[in-house]
Amino acid sequence: MTSVALNCPSCGASESIAAPHGERICEFCGTRYLVRMGEVHSPAPAQSASHATESPEEAQQWTNLAIIMGLMVFAVFVGFLVIFWLLSGTSN
Repeated sequence: MTSVALNCPSCGASESIAAPHGERICEFCGTRYLVRMGEVHSPAPAQSASHATESPEEAQQWTNLAIIMGLMVFAVFVGFLVIFWLLSGTSN
């Protein structure tokens, strides 16, 4: 059995990640391409333009994480304001 190096059709890199349905994802430029019978087939340009490792669900998860982290920072800020207000109201 012979080994064949299949390079990315966009950047020429040989490093790729396996994806479902015989697709490969270039680790450098993110291009998705199909490998069938030792030949490289490029998908439609709109498909290869999307980020290789981020699905819409992952993008939504990152957005939700950013919102939650922002709310946590806001809650800590409000907590410090309340503590400062309570401590400034007391006198010895």
